[in-house]
Amino acid sequence: MSTPAWRPHAEVEIIVGTPPGGGQDRPARALMRVLEADRLVTVPMKLTNIPGKGGGNAWDALRNRAGDPHVLSISSAPLLTNRLLGVTDYDHAELTPVATLYAEYLAFVVRADSKIETGAAFLDALKCDAGALEIAIATALGTTNHLALGQIVRHLDGDPRRLRLRVFESALHAVADVVQGNAGAGAVSAASAVKDLKSGALRALAVSAPKRMGGVFEACRRGPSLRCRVRSVNGAASSAHRAWSRSRWRSGKRYSAPRSKVRSGTPSWRSTTGPTRGWTARGPARFWMPSANFSPECCATWD
Repeated sequence: MSTPAWRPHAEVEIIVGTPPGGGQDRPARALMRVLEADRLVTVPMKLTNIPGKGGGNAWDALRNRAGDPHVLSISSAPLLTNRLLGVTDYDHAELTPVATLYAEYLAFVVRADSKIETGAAFLDALKCDAGALEIAIATALGTTNHLALGQIVRHLDGDPRRLRLRVFESALHAVADVVQGNAGAGAVSAASAVKDLKSGALRALAVSAPKRMGGVFEACRRGPSLRCRVRSVNGAASSAHRAWSRSRWRSGKRYSAPRSKVRSGTPSWRSTTGPTRGWTARGPARFWMPSANFSPECCATWD
């Protein structure tokens, strides 16, 4: 006799690591609407926003509810990279994966009046000097936004540690920073930039979609494809790190530095939100994009 499928019998809570409207908040609310509309869940549902540490505060709260099947969260790259950077002492192995429901594209944007008018001009600026302009990202170091920029700079034979990043708890805040003229460019989730692209406040230079997109991203033409790898920065011994260690790198040697050395060298980013506001971290960008085991190939589209 087959065992009946488990169904929730108490309120279901989804904990997300961004503020309302952020990159984890939007899909969580969409998921709740689908589950409720199709009567897939018949108990009450609620969403709790606990931003910070690129989602780490939400995962901390999830870990504190060990064994409770009625609480869920949404993962992102910092679930892996937070441990590599010494932000947390755990990684994905501490949590139970349930399902992969969607993939999210990155958009590279500038103000509509920016002198950088094309993706090629953006690449030229990064090639001349990776620190030539400040770039707004969310929601922490080690996100796909940060990793994509590091991989692109390395592809241009530059030094990713030269990147000047303005880090926000939500992609919406990063977009607003670009619109206000504080950052020269932004690398954000594509959906987060749509409103300001439609209003004409922003210009899209590239989007990491596998094929041409329409609408506000119609002007972005297909360009080079960049495969992605990660390198450890503090010797964290996680299963993901061991898997990466067994991988064959495209070039160069695998980095493994003690945590005390991660913040030595040239300043490379400045936190603008949360408990690390105003803190300048030094030299953390010794890693690139995750291998294909953890993330699809990143196809950057350039003019």
